[in-house]
Amino acid sequence: MKNYFRTSKMPFLKWSHIFIIFLITSVVLIGNSCFHLKKNPFSFSFSVTSHLAKKTPQVSTRLYHRIINDNYIPNRILYNRVTKCGSRTLKEIISHLERKNNFHFYKSPVNNLIRPPPSELTRETKLIYNLSLPSLYTRHIHYIDFTKYGLENPTYINVVRDPIERFSSQFHFKRRFIDFTNSLNLKHVRWKSSENKEMNINDCIIKNHLECSTKQLWYIVPYFCGQDEMCQHPSNESLQQAIANVERHYLFVGILEDFKGTLQVFERLLPGYFAGGTEIGMRLQNALHEKTKTLKKDAITPKGYELLKSRMSLEYKFYDFIAQRFNATKSLLKLT
Repeated sequence: MKNYFRTSKMPFLKWSHIFIIFLITSVVLIGNSCFHLKKNPFSFSFSVTSHLAKKTPQVSTRLYHRIINDNYIPNRILYNRVTKCGSRTLKEIISHLERKNNFHFYKSPVNNLIRPPPSELTRETKLIYNLSLPSLYTRHIHYIDFTKYGLENPTYINVVRDPIERFSSQFHFKRRFIDFTNSLNLKHVRWKSSENKEMNINDCIIKNHLECSTKQLWYIVPYFCGQDEMCQHPSNESLQQAIANVERHYLFVGILEDFKGTLQVFERLLPGYFAGGTEIGMRLQNALHEKTKTLKKDAITPKGYELLKSRMSLEYKFYDFIAQRFNATKSLLKLT
């Protein structure tokens, strides 16, 4: 058998011919790849480990299939809302949409148990699956993997916020919030022994008080990481798990800084639930802001901000990932 990979035995195939064949083959392969990418811009899966290096991360395959299939409307939505990320406002909007769009909106009465014991998690998953359909269920709770309980995961949605702004809002909310529908609400706040009701936010940060420590500032990521013990501790492993869950199980995660854009995306992706939501949200925006605003917030000093940014570095990596993905989704949907 002749060995055609040895140049000395190729009298009919010159180096110039080989080079030309190589160029033609390369052009064909590249053109074929571009054609498939144009047909399906999500054909290359998003790499969790390298997501921070990408300026415009891929939108999830699930989102892509929703866009190309107008008949797909999930019948079970779970909004595991993050505290102080516009959830009261969004709940109010959804309540207005429930009758208009003919779906069932269920608000859990539980507000202070985000990591229930296993027995309650079992009950919670069954409760959600026994709701009348189509349903949108909401509760302050960390991500639940329903497959561990023999059930299919619902379609998750959520909204997040700049981590420092969220922390500042919660810090002052507990001390000075006025609910205009329920008079002064401070009497309902249970203060822990480690918390000082009169503490200034900058003193809390500079003195590294427990309420302003890295452990307590680890807040947004666990909502997406889940119920596992490791999710309760700041680590790259927890961060990567949260990102993986967003990619696999969250149709969309909005950002409070662009609340109108968030409503617009929800309306485009979930018209069966959010049709008309942007108009209602903009119409009620001022009234809802007055109803939920936190009074007399102290400004965080540059030094305090620098310390918080350092302590919340993993929270910001996650927020930046969500913000980039949010912008990619708006761009895909041609929303301005």
